[in-house]
Amino acid sequence: MLTHGLPFGGVSTVIKSILENWNEPVSLFLFVIKRKQREEKIDYPDVIFSTKTSWLIFPTLFEIKKIILARNIGLIHCQGYPLVVIYASLLKILWFHDLKIIYHFHGSLKNIEGNHFLHGFYYDFLLKLFIKYIDLFIVVTKAQRKELELKYGNKLRKVVVMYNLLNLKHFAPENKIPSNDAFKDIGLPFVPSKTFIIGFAARLLPHKGWKDFLDAVCLVKEKYPEMKYLIASDGPDRQNLIRYIEELRLLNSVFYIGYVEHIINFYSGLDCFVMPSHWETMGLTQLEAQALGIPTICSNIECVAEVVENNVNTLLFPVGNSEELAHRMEQIYLDKPLREMLIKNGLENVKRFSPKLYVEKLNNIYTELLDK
Repeated sequence: MLTHGLPFGGVSTVIKSILENWNEPVSLFLFVIKRKQREEKIDYPDVIFSTKTSWLIFPTLFEIKKIILARNIGLIHCQGYPLVVIYASLLKILWFHDLKIIYHFHGSLKNIEGNHFLHGFYYDFLLKLFIKYIDLFIVVTKAQRKELELKYGNKLRKVVVMYNLLNLKHFAPENKIPSNDAFKDIGLPFVPSKTFIIGFAARLLPHKGWKDFLDAVCLVKEKYPEMKYLIASDGPDRQNLIRYIEELRLLNSVFYIGYVEHIINFYSGLDCFVMPSHWETMGLTQLEAQALGIPTICSNIECVAEVVENNVNTLLFPVGNSEELAHRMEQIYLDKPLREMLIKNGLENVKRFSPKLYVEKLNNIYTELLDK
């Protein structure tokens, strides 16, 4: 398995879950091209970090070449940025012509093209240039598969949908802690166990919908000032978020607690979790919350609607519609039977994302490709 780095986020979480649950016949190891100041810690014996610090590709390429020869590696599973596909493709072109390449596509072509022209051009250019060397694409939703097929058509050899796995041993109701203990080090000016708390956690970027969340809070606060809201996150929009909280005069209702290392502690103090993203490839936070027995509210984007069901195990609202989000928050707050139904069905829903089922399917994919 090859990745550019292990920053905190969805791709690193998926890699960590795969490796920590791997117990299959195919031998698997991870090579990481660049170290990060903050990175995911993985409890797996076979993780190798590149010793090269140069921005040039070839020193690291020769490093990977030596490992392939020493370990008789026949397949590279690329994760994360398309830059890793360059490394794998060059290895195939220059030395290992029978090397099989999988690209695990975690992104969204719609977002990349719409977010920044140069970024989108670069991403698209790399895929078009090296797509003929990729034996198989793994995508995390049917919506992603549709995007790829519309964009690249018959240039794709094969595309397989594999919904991201969820560590159900870690994210389990029995691992929650009492709500009063969850935030004891923060010094909140209220008693969590006696307060209805709605939470939001995501990297602070515009498309994560943090502004919609705060706009909805503004509306709910007028009717139910006793409710409180917690935001656990960090990112480029951090200062914008803090300013907006002040601008909306929400300092007594919304508490920004920054980056939280033990996310289960954060979830443990919540009565409801909101994921208001404008786009996602699949999303994991809403499933983590469900696995812990927390009712969820999510924006109705195509990929998220594949993994949750409206009015069954979650409540959906139109993307960017803070009025509808506020309405959903009120529903959750006022309707205890609704919350209990969402909790029960959410716990059932997450069973579909079992690590055991996932790694068995991935091992079959590896075996099939290696046998060709």
